[in-house]
Amino acid sequence: MRTFLRCLRDYEGQEEADDAKRYNLLNTALPGQKERRFSGFDTHPWSKIDKSQWPNSTAAGAYQILANTWKERVFGLDSKNSFNERQQDLFLGKSEPSFTPAIQDRVAVAVIARVNTNPLADIRNGKHEDTVKKLGSTWSSLPGAKQNTSRKSADGRAMDMVYFAEIFNKYLNEFIAKSDLK
Repeated sequence: MRTFLRCLRDYEGQEEADDAKRYNLLNTALPGQKERRFSGFDTHPWSKIDKSQWPNSTAAGAYQILANTWKERVFGLDSKNSFNERQQDLFLGKSEPSFTPAIQDRVAVAVIARVNTNPLADIRNGKHEDTVKKLGSTWSSLPGAKQNTSRKSADGRAMDMVYFAEIFNKYLNEFIAKSDLK
């Protein structure tokens, strides 16, 4: 799962080479700002902004999580701010920051788990192509999805399934080396 998430961060935040800095990315700059970054992790950056000022996309963070998706998964709130416990996937203490990198990772896994075609099982079984196909409507940067048709990596390669498999294997080997697994 960690390796798959690392690949997903590459696809969602390819303009940022430093993986750690991807957790601060914005799809669209906040009102009054030019830079497409946010600084605090206390909440989703668009949740502090009046909805009348929201752009077409409130995507933020390493996985470009929409503000409404974050509200649903973390707080169980629907579009009318009514609580629905079946929507809530994460339970956070009131003092815990709620858009930290760790929480973004947990929300991404919760989103994956909510897809009806069970991509979690595919991730666990190493079926990357099946997983990517199932998640293409959720993350449009993935191979075969609408925003991926002509995307190139930093070194000019097509960001297709061949590229995905290569970086997956690279990150998996790095993870194994760091964790001392054999």
